[in-house]
Amino acid sequence: MLPSTEVRESLTRINLDYEDLVKAVAIVICGSGFRASAMRGLLTAMNLRVLRPRTIEMRTHADLDAVVAWLPAEHRRRIGEAVAPEELRSVLHQTLRNNSPEQ
Repeated sequence: MLPSTEVRESLTRINLDYEDLVKAVAIVICGSGFRASAMRGLLTAMNLRVLRPRTIEMRTHADLDAVVAWLPAEHRRRIGEAVAPEELRSVLHQTLRNNSPEQ
């Protein structure tokens, strides 16, 4: 089920408010089971049907490696600056470690 009209309008407004600052978003839903897959599917559907106009590219991924495979090229295309994939991988893994509930 998709969000209500009010929620869709709010998401669109947020998208437009931040379009000058944010050009691409990668969301990681870890896991390979049905729940993780369904969540990624829901986020993808919301992105395709809710966030209009689409000024911010949003992708959902199953793991950090998929983000590293996609984001550097998208960043270069949209911003014109290079992001080193291995540096991105390192930063993402460090961020994940620093924000894990086991701390």
